[in-house]
Amino acid sequence: MDAYKKAGNRKDEPPEHEMVHFAGLLSSKREFGDFRTVLHTGLYSQIVAMEVPVNGEIGDEVHTVDQILMFTSGRGLATVAGKDQEVKAGDVVVVPAGTQHQFVTRGDQPLELITAFKLDEEFNFMQTSMSEYFSFKREPRFPSEEGGDDQPSSELSLWGSFKKGWKQGGNQEDYKKESTAGHDSKTNDAASMTPAGKGTSWIWGTENERYNEWVLKHDEAFASNYYGATATSRDHNPPVRYLWIDSLCIIQSGDNGKDWEQEVAQMQSVFSQAYCVIAATAASDSYSGFLGQNLNSVESLRVTDGKNKHFYLSTDIDDYDNDVGKAAINTRAWVMQEAVLAKRTIHFTLSQMYWECGKGVYCENLTRLKSHARGKWYTMDSEFPIRLLQQPFNAAVVECLAWLFEDYSRRDITKIEDRPIAISGLETRMSEVLLCNSRFCNPERFLHRMLLWIPTGKGERISHNSAIPSWCWLSFPGGVKFETSENFAFELNANVSFNPQCKDALDADLAAFVDCTFQLEGERCILRDENAAEKGSLKFDVEEHEDFDSLHCIVIARVTEGDVLDRVARLAMQPVPKFPCGAISGLLRMEEGVDSWLVLVVVPTTGNANEYRRVGIGSVSGDCVARVQDHVQIV
Repeated sequence: MDAYKKAGNRKDEPPEHEMVHFAGLLSSKREFGDFRTVLHTGLYSQIVAMEVPVNGEIGDEVHTVDQILMFTSGRGLATVAGKDQEVKAGDVVVVPAGTQHQFVTRGDQPLELITAFKLDEEFNFMQTSMSEYFSFKREPRFPSEEGGDDQPSSELSLWGSFKKGWKQGGNQEDYKKESTAGHDSKTNDAASMTPAGKGTSWIWGTENERYNEWVLKHDEAFASNYYGATATSRDHNPPVRYLWIDSLCIIQSGDNGKDWEQEVAQMQSVFSQAYCVIAATAASDSYSGFLGQNLNSVESLRVTDGKNKHFYLSTDIDDYDNDVGKAAINTRAWVMQEAVLAKRTIHFTLSQMYWECGKGVYCENLTRLKSHARGKWYTMDSEFPIRLLQQPFNAAVVECLAWLFEDYSRRDITKIEDRPIAISGLETRMSEVLLCNSRFCNPERFLHRMLLWIPTGKGERISHNSAIPSWCWLSFPGGVKFETSENFAFELNANVSFNPQCKDALDADLAAFVDCTFQLEGERCILRDENAAEKGSLKFDVEEHEDFDSLHCIVIARVTEGDVLDRVARLAMQPVPKFPCGAISGLLRMEEGVDSWLVLVVVPTTGNANEYRRVGIGSVSGDCVARVQDHVQIV
């Protein structure tokens, strides 16, 4: 066993250019006693020995690289892409990149195997040391307070140095001289163009913090968060050369907002190309600071079983949802795009640190948290939205976009008119990858689905005279909801599109409600025919209903339970096979096989005969809608 460990490169440094020979590795029973032992780390690949205990498993995982697993002892059940296969000594299993897999022991002997795989970007960044616990699904290990052989041999240098500074707290005097130097000019180009740059994220606080020169000329005003960010960057080995702090790197006052407008447009580059984002999640403002933790509040206990194996119990329990998800900083609109675009983020919370990257969330107690292959898992992608676009169906993309936009719509922002700007970096990134135009965070490729939203609150709409058009979900503060149900097939109306001349407007054909009456019933407006039979339902964006005589509609899609494709040519509609449309807050009340139209409810604006604004959404029977005018503008 010792010979195996001595043969390969197990150091946090490049290997020698020489042969590595493991004599009898595939034929001997090793019994390292460790779940995972790194035998060799090369420049671009790694060989690992694993011993899965009786009744144990290699957690349900997805890796971004191919893996080759060679089983040398014991029996087990391999589940790859939903297919089960019994495995035993001598078998080889190949797990393709991006495939969900799990291995469970069978029988009374541990399952031993050797696995080889290419190191991806996250492994290269974290070095070999982090790989000691990289593949755990959720297996906490707590180092003893006394130290010793039970502790991990080494830690990620960045993670380790941050932990050291965070535990001990930062001495402001130690960093004052270095912090104030070097800020006489902006560093945006360097921060956005080099992998050695770091971004920062925290809540600003008072009005004075918006004045860059005033802050830099007064040491007493230099916020604690600035010292903390400088400390964590300087302590990294090698030191990080560039640090981006919005409130210092962007001129906040005195130039009529020119620098702010220029830099905000480049936020996508700043955060997506940053080496790492430091999130001062524990800080309530710039002066709160985020370094320093009360170690006395953490209690741990080591337990030894009859086989001389050690277990650790600790009060240091991870609570990512509350520590990070519900932290004050993550209620702010500006922060969301920073979190999604960042390759890696280190959250300094009140209780512990959390490392977040494309692989998952790693807690300070060495627990790994995984997310299901839905919204959060996609947004953790270090190259968002590449992982999302690898899914075989458009429905996954729509569901993720809806999840993102719903989250953003509920967040706080000081200036409501800044809502499109605070997400513009993320919008730019999505447009580049989706290869389509986007307006007000509505990708043209999914425009019809993004128009089907309803408010979740009772707030007032932003004035239609503002820069945000009424048809956009950003126009309604207080939260919106997109439906992503898969109960219905639907066809898109090809005559709804962005207006080529006016970026704030949609171009569409106008329809009128015919052969029906309107009746208010609670929050819904019911359409009925002459026999009082229900023919549809409308839901207004605000409580005050509009004058019924002025109501018109724009057909977005037709919904049916039957086959869509056989009607495409006759209806001149754009088909999207297997791309479902769901009920909008219970508005779809169709009989089997009966078509229904999903519509935007609109009314005329003042001053332009061809201009309309959105006031609600609805679902109505096809015989209650008739086209009355081509090419009107929805603003």
